[in-house]
Amino acid sequence: MLSRRSYLTGLGSLGSVLGLVGCLGDEPTATETATGSSTETPTPASQSFGNEATVGEIAVTPLMAHPQSSFLYISNVDWADVKRLEDEWLVFVKLFVSGESENPPPWDSFRLVAGDDSFPAVETVDEAPLDQLSADDAVDTGPYWDRDGSTGWVAFVVPTEFDSASDLTFRVDHEGDTAQWSLPEKVTDHVASTHPTFEVVSFDTPKRVLLSDTADVTVTVENTSDVDGVFRGCVNTSGLYAFYEIELATEAGSEATWTEELRPADYAPDASTFGLYLRTTSGDEKRTIDVDEQDETSADGA
Repeated sequence: MLSRRSYLTGLGSLGSVLGLVGCLGDEPTATETATGSSTETPTPASQSFGNEATVGEIAVTPLMAHPQSSFLYISNVDWADVKRLEDEWLVFVKLFVSGESENPPPWDSFRLVAGDDSFPAVETVDEAPLDQLSADDAVDTGPYWDRDGSTGWVAFVVPTEFDSASDLTFRVDHEGDTAQWSLPEKVTDHVASTHPTFEVVSFDTPKRVLLSDTADVTVTVENTSDVDGVFRGCVNTSGLYAFYEIELATEAGSEATWTEELRPADYAPDASTFGLYLRTTSGDEKRTIDVDEQDETSADGA
């Protein structure tokens, strides 16, 4: 379980080192003027998402930011599970990196910053590696892999109801250059709010189907909070061992339904049974479907 964290920028520790150097000799430090007064490297002006900026020899363009209260991940080969963060948002930033350099920005070049609070890009989320995470469909890409011509996301963990959410910027520091972009207001409003909560109203499947038929599987959920949000879950299957992602944008106090049509022949080719396993952040449920090779009345010659 992730705990609430506040990350300090490196400016504090840098200042301590420079102060120590100043005490060891009479020469002014690189950040001191001839009169002994200190100067600071100016923070670059924040740009809007979608604008390109160059750091070193690399152009970086953040395309979108997307906060999530939960996430889906691959838990066991072809099965998935879903986890909910406690009192934290998982913020995906989708970006495009291009240039001729052989040294594109590494993962730890990226941060979300608001005043003295700094949130570095994470490499795991609740012990789930990045290459096993699935961001929402809106993000529509995988992790950023530190290469030219690369579109991908970097991820950050930020507290819910964050007081300085409106000041959040996406920042990259690379080869002595810094660029930053203000997060869109819709995103910062989201981060400043609480998590939505959901309940599963129903998980419906047929109890018996013919091998040649299809089976409709439906999941209905209710948003029990006073904020809009996205319900995330998945249905794992036996037999073929596959999973289906569920992503339902649901207004506060409303219900939403997910439906999938399955072919029993894919999961029970020997006309037996197959199982469906619903995974959600509020609990798990199982359904079993019996599969007949042919209609019993037809088998009797009726």
